[in-house]
Amino acid sequence: MPYLIAAVVLLGLLCLLNLVLTYGVVRRLRRHSEILAAREDTGQTGGSTAPAGTELPPFSAVSVQGGELSERSFTAPTLVGFFSPGCPPCEALIPRFVAAAAAGGSSALAVVEEEEGMEAYVGRLRSVATVVAGPQARVLAKAFAVRGYPAICLVGAGGVIADTGVAVVDRVGAIRS
Repeated sequence: MPYLIAAVVLLGLLCLLNLVLTYGVVRRLRRHSEILAAREDTGQTGGSTAPAGTELPPFSAVSVQGGELSERSFTAPTLVGFFSPGCPPCEALIPRFVAAAAAGGSSALAVVEEEEGMEAYVGRLRSVATVVAGPQARVLAKAFAVRGYPAICLVGAGGVIADTGVAVVDRVGAIRS
């Protein structure tokens, strides 16, 4: 009989532990839902850059080719890509970005984060796009509110036109072809 009582008490304690852990998971899921709802309210759900319709803040940067860039440089729709060396998704996206930029002529800007391997990225991108790399890349990443790599957007005279990431590359490539 003492074994049966011990088993029932142990089973009761396990059920109580399960109840407490389930309650913790439910609280965490509710908090997570609140965070996601807050992100939707502030427009942070698009790509990894500033949301569409956002005007760019004042900035000044120098491209690898020597040209000066500012928020006023974007008079026509420009495909802008942010890449970080050593990032597998960036490596996978570069050929598609290059193809879309080549189909559209000179209205493309590639921004390469300062890291080991930066020169290889610059070499691949400079023939089809204006390239900003190294410390200057941080200026542009801040101006475009980059939240992750790779980040792709379409920018025009009024600011960010589209911020849907990889879909922008495919759409721009199809439009320009």
